[in-house]
Amino acid sequence: MASDQVNFVICFEDAGQPFEILLSPKEAPRLSRALCRAEQLCEQMGWRLLRVEDRQSGEALEPCPRCLEEEARGRVCTYCQGNAYVPTRPAEHAA
Repeated sequence: MASDQVNFVICFEDAGQPFEILLSPKEAPRLSRALCRAEQLCEQMGWRLLRVEDRQSGEALEPCPRCLEEEARGRVCTYCQGNAYVPTRPAEHAA
């Protein structure tokens, strides 16, 4: 798939090994669809989601690091305001 045909890059980890899946505009026309696809793959395959990158806008999101702790306390996460995703810090995926 040529890079101009990639809307989103989903970065996963499986058994300690990171890898990427590329999504075309047909597979994921919007970020919400890419996030939904990433969650489905995590459930089906047992992978861990690292981040979802939007090639059009340059935006990258990762699962909120504090949600599980807040949910365990029966509260909505105040860090992400219940969105489950937060912007990725640029230094983390620049390497």
